[in-house]
Amino acid sequence: MTAKEIREQIESYKSQKSTAIGKVQVLQSNLEKYKKEYQDAVKECSEVYNCKPKDLSALIEQKHNNLETKLSEIETKLKVLQGD
Repeated sequence: MTAKEIREQIESYKSQKSTAIGKVQVLQSNLEKYKKEYQDAVKECSEVYNCKPKDLSALIEQKHNNLETKLSEIETKLKVLQGD
């Protein structure tokens, strides 16, 4: 390899390094943004629904089942009131 080729190779590596550093910075910025969004979601879940995010699905299912049970009870009482 000639000195010129070595210099060109070094410049190529520097360029690749700069590109990689830029990508890392973008990814770190995105990571920080997603961490903040997650923390906000956890806080909202705790404040609004009084549970942890992993328990939210079970809570929604429980509330849905409660609503279906109450709806069924209301329909039964309505039928009794209507004389069916």
